[in-house]
Amino acid sequence: MKVKDPHFILEKVRKYLDEDIVPSRYRDTVDIEQWKYFETSMDEKIHAYMVDYDSSAWADFRLCDTWGGYDRVAWFKTTLKVPESFRGSRLAIKLLVGPRDGGESTAETLLYIDGHPVQGHRYADISEGNYGVSLLNDCKYGWDIHENIIGLSLIKSSIHPDETADRKIHKFTYSLYPHSGTAQSCEVLKEAVKLNVPFLWANLKGVEGGIGFEHYSMVWTDSDHVLVDTVKRAEEGRAFVVRMYEYRNIFDSSVTLEFAHPVKKAVETNLCEEEEQELVVQGQTLKLPIECFEIKTVKIYY
Repeated sequence: MKVKDPHFILEKVRKYLDEDIVPSRYRDTVDIEQWKYFETSMDEKIHAYMVDYDSSAWADFRLCDTWGGYDRVAWFKTTLKVPESFRGSRLAIKLLVGPRDGGESTAETLLYIDGHPVQGHRYADISEGNYGVSLLNDCKYGWDIHENIIGLSLIKSSIHPDETADRKIHKFTYSLYPHSGTAQSCEVLKEAVKLNVPFLWANLKGVEGGIGFEHYSMVWTDSDHVLVDTVKRAEEGRAFVVRMYEYRNIFDSSVTLEFAHPVKKAVETNLCEEEEQELVVQGQTLKLPIECFEIKTVKIYY
């Protein structure tokens, strides 16, 4: 078939992308236009990532301003209020560091949100609607994704101020995990957790009569979208801390936690383990609500 006017077809495609496809991919957007900017040398150490760090004296920085240099550290800081209409939705923060024409940037970046670094320690994933590939790893943070290529930096060693830094034997574990569906539907996160928390085993003396060992777990949940990530002793007091998070964007008004022993008291805390609200416990069972992608920390007293 001969196309009489290919430019007309291209214009229709561009119009379809701009008016239909892009708005449905990012239905609500908020531009981050105003930033504060400060530049230091590689040797200068500041705690600019902290929430209460005073950046009022920093220079104003707007999109498309020039920045950077050799062996320099550039700090960018802004305050963003997430609209109430975004509640329960998945947020995507798009930050372009480098050329706006799509070229690759050599700048190494690290993002802090509310003072905490945002890193990809467990996996990176590229998925279509019915198929995807994940790259799992056990410790590394250096990801780069360009079009359909995932890159994993196993190690990055500086030569300043110590020219012999990291000149040791390093061991890495990484795994390619093809999957059907999306990263959420096929539980890529659980596979990444298994890689990072290997199964522990030991040879024990058998029980008389051949009876198997009894199942035991200090805490567990039957929820398929909540992961119990940490069980540890509390920093203060004779208690244990259980930390969990919701990872599939599903609000749940009643997540059940079952404990191996009767619980005397359960208190919800913040991430610093400061007690906020006492929870109702029935014997060995605790029920509590959890928001989409929320992190919950509970202090348990036996």
